Amino acid sequence: MKTESGQAIIESVWILLLLALLLTLIKDVIQPQNMQQQQRIDRSRAEIWRFGSPAQASDTGDYAFARQAQKVLGPIAQLTGLKLASDNLRLLTKNEEQVAMARILDAWQAGEPGALSARPALLTPAARLNELGLPQIQRLLSWLHFTEEFAPGQLRWGYVNPDATPLELECAQKRECR
Repeated sequence: MKTESGQAIIESVWILLLLALLLTLIKDVIQPQNMQQQQRIDRSRAEIWRFGSPAQASDTGDYAFARQAQKVLGPIAQLTGLKLASDNLRLLTKNEEQVAMARILDAWQAGEPGALSARPALLTPAARLNELGLPQIQRLLSWLHFTEEFAPGQLRWGYVNPDATPLELECAQKRECR
């Protein structure tokens, strides 16, 4: 019986030694490599999300959705004058400091505060009526006492309320928020 109890102690010591070896391996090898890889991912993420065009990333429109979208966006640009960019895929290549990443940018957002209402107005069906002289006809019609609501200040064709446009877009362009 005494030999069997000695064997259990020896097996327990071996298991404890293997567990200690495994914990040492995790602490000295796996954890530092994991931290290094996480830092590479964090640097890459910061680079690809940087406002503007980062030096190490490239923007391209060579992907399936962009090619198909151009078939629809081309006629819209001709009819309305609205330019919707399709080169909105930002690619970051792999190197010693970074990992490879891709990000689809929101390239259709307004570039300046005035475009926050002008760009969506181009997509309304009645936006071109203002260019055809409809406000002058409305002015004439509004002289009648029962058609005051047809005045150009009351009935605006192709109008988009700028107060309903998200403020975050304006803040992203100016890099400051009110």
